[in-house]
Amino acid sequence: MTSVGMLMSKLAEEHHFQSDIEDAFNKVQKLGLKEFKIFGINTFPDWLKHIDKMLKWRPSENEGGSYVYMSICLFYIIINEIPHTSIWAQSPIDPKTNPSNHTWLT
Repeated sequence: MTSVGMLMSKLAEEHHFQSDIEDAFNKVQKLGLKEFKIFGINTFPDWLKHIDKMLKWRPSENEGGSYVYMSICLFYIIINEIPHTSIWAQSPIDPKTNPSNHTWLT
């Protein structure tokens, strides 16, 4: 199963996770970032398709060399907007942390 497939399964199983990540997506989308238009992302399912496409991406770039960077940044901007109080938020980055303490998304 692809990573996006695992994410989709987790969304189907855990409705609170889906709610948290969709709220994060909607919050970032309201910022009007140009990347949404560039990648043709209008809805949450469009974003999931974009993530899947990036996992299958064959190295190529646009003229300015920014395609992959914009895509990665958009992904992390959305993930970072999941409330830190959510059990689905990423664990803080700390090399001393035990991996068993990390959240699923981390």
